[in-house]
Amino acid sequence: MNTKKWLCIALVMILVGSFGDGMVQDNFGQVKILDVTTAPDSGALTGYLLIPANATTETPVPMVVEVHGNFNNREMQDANYVELSRRDFVVFAINI
Repeated sequence: MNTKKWLCIALVMILVGSFGDGMVQDNFGQVKILDVTTAPDSGALTGYLLIPANATTETPVPMVVEVHGNFNNREMQDANYVELSRRDFVVFAINI
């Protein structure tokens, strides 16, 4: 095969993989992901807020606050908070 054909195959695989990853992250549209910033008196607090589709004011679900460890960030813990949100927990993944 020539290099152009391999390049096209690689690009298609990257696009399909990226789309698939995005679908898994939000449980195929069942989890709403928000990038939020709060403004407490001592400074801003940022993070991802993941809200499952069944979490409403009529049917509340438990909430988990995900705090990453030292030398880490919120993206390093995405497997944990994505799985919790898929299991019907509201998750706030703090980025300190």
